[in-house]
Amino acid sequence: MKFGRRQLLSLATGAAAASTVSHIVGAQTYPTRVVRIVVGFVVGGFYDTYARLLAQWLSEHLGQPFVIENRTGAGGSIATEAVVRAAPDGYTLLFTGSNDAWNTALYDNLSFNYVRDIAPVASFSKGMGVLVVPPSFPARTVHEFIAYARDNPAKVTIASDGVGSGPHVFWELFRSMTGLNTLHVPYRGATPVIVDLLSAQVQAYFGYLAPLIEYVRSGQLRPLAVTSAVRAEALPDVPTIAESVSGYDATGWNGIGAPRNTPADIIEKLNKAVNAGLADPRIRLRIAQFGDQVFASSPDEFGKHIVEFADKWSKVIRAANIKQPELPIIGFIEVGGDKAGPAVAAFQKGLAEAGYVEGQNATIDYRPIARGQSLSETAAELVRRRVAVMVTLGSTPAALAAKVATTAVPVVFGVADDPVQIGLVASLNRPGGNVTGITLFGSELGPKKLELLHEVSPTTKKIAVLVNPSNRATSDADIAGARAAAQRLGLGIVVVNAGNESEIESAFSSAVQQGAGAVYVGSDALLTNQRKQIAELALGHRLLTMSSDRAAVRAGQLMSYGAIDVEMYRQAGVYVGRLLKGEKAAELPVVQPTKFDLVINLATAKALGMTIPESFLLRADEVIE
Repeated sequence: MKFGRRQLLSLATGAAAASTVSHIVGAQTYPTRVVRIVVGFVVGGFYDTYARLLAQWLSEHLGQPFVIENRTGAGGSIATEAVVRAAPDGYTLLFTGSNDAWNTALYDNLSFNYVRDIAPVASFSKGMGVLVVPPSFPARTVHEFIAYARDNPAKVTIASDGVGSGPHVFWELFRSMTGLNTLHVPYRGATPVIVDLLSAQVQAYFGYLAPLIEYVRSGQLRPLAVTSAVRAEALPDVPTIAESVSGYDATGWNGIGAPRNTPADIIEKLNKAVNAGLADPRIRLRIAQFGDQVFASSPDEFGKHIVEFADKWSKVIRAANIKQPELPIIGFIEVGGDKAGPAVAAFQKGLAEAGYVEGQNATIDYRPIARGQSLSETAAELVRRRVAVMVTLGSTPAALAAKVATTAVPVVFGVADDPVQIGLVASLNRPGGNVTGITLFGSELGPKKLELLHEVSPTTKKIAVLVNPSNRATSDADIAGARAAAQRLGLGIVVVNAGNESEIESAFSSAVQQGAGAVYVGSDALLTNQRKQIAELALGHRLLTMSSDRAAVRAGQLMSYGAIDVEMYRQAGVYVGRLLKGEKAAELPVVQPTKFDLVINLATAKALGMTIPESFLLRADEVIE
């Protein structure tokens, strides 16, 4: 997006005016439920640290939980886009900062206009950079640095956290004001820069003060000047660059934003709460420890600052022709998942094996699906965002929604069903179309599960098969396999149905009424997601359980026999990498399980009054005590 100062001012004024629209929910009652603060950077960084500090304060003083959601990628723009799309009701906020203003010039294909679409709520802190060099570098002042760089054109190496990062644009402003000819060396974050600075592999760095201050204090790095117009309280003896290069001023900032049209009274209430926090000595001390300054303002003052900041730096960025390299975007639909959980970690591992690392040469756009949220709309949004690949793990409805949404974007699924029977692919070996993936479904799995259940409890003569009737292909296969095995073993079978959470409890009551002593849990996403509820109901009714889901046993069910799902998710990551390199989904066979694990919860067995034979325990791949 390209816009000038006058347009920016107009947009900001319009956003401020729009935010004054009155809504039914007023400041008197807000908040009445959990509020999300979306952060565009990783856990543990100073953005995340500040956001959590602020979230704790707001939780304590506004009476509802304020929780952090990290949505990394594309210089923070994925987080910003998520908030732009959110309802303007005050329950989704953005921890915003300098990066969002810089991104307006760094990216040409943003699907939103930051100044227009994010309403300023409250500023939080301002931070500066510091020009540091290794102790072996010959310059001790900014004047000496400029002289040395002029005497050695194209030889002085300037490190940055990456193309378009704060240290990069701080340097570009300095270069534009001095005319120096140097070599820019972009890294992936501050940590590797500091490692190479300490060993003098690079010669200079306009880094943020927070990660550098201890190295400066210990003498491991030499500070030449700070980037702000005034000296840093944390380093009062270090001059400013402006003392040598008149007019130089480079600082960053951060604060809270909200979707445009968020009610003005909610914005005002949040602003007052944040400013009260900035007056608290504990928060002021934490900001000072980072070498930053408290930045309190009204929403209007904050909005004006954003406009002026974006105006200034867009000129610098465009004059230097800085552009963020376009990274392929992986759209990741999560249903009842955890983006920090083992399945996603395994997926990321497989992706890395294929040569792609999130934040380096690929971006993952995580889309967690909340209750009532439309899978089809989410899949359609990812298609409109022009993702390179769409991923759905552990959810058959999500996989089907992705298939319906696009015939062009490759889709990698992970399901517990037979993907041919449910219509995802034409065949396992040659899927055809744009869809492939992994399946945890094994045709021999059902009879084997029943055999194991009978072996561990031969006195149990009737078993209930719990299935989701809306998932006909999988439930029919589960029922057929169980009946065949039951006939061979001389067991009775009853079928109990549960199409939603509330029906699971009645299904257990029905199983007990029909004389079942155990429950065979079908391979269905609903039943998998409700693993803990099923475990509690089974224990309450004193029923044995057999599942195909290892996590179900960890949740308290008795036994599971199934594929190693984490390994399958790793394979999904590998497949995404292969698709990004140009292979076709139609030619990648659906990965099927080749190894199955038996897992037993011994604590649950004891609670049921069972004694598991030692020989049976020795055959288990995992025994949970």
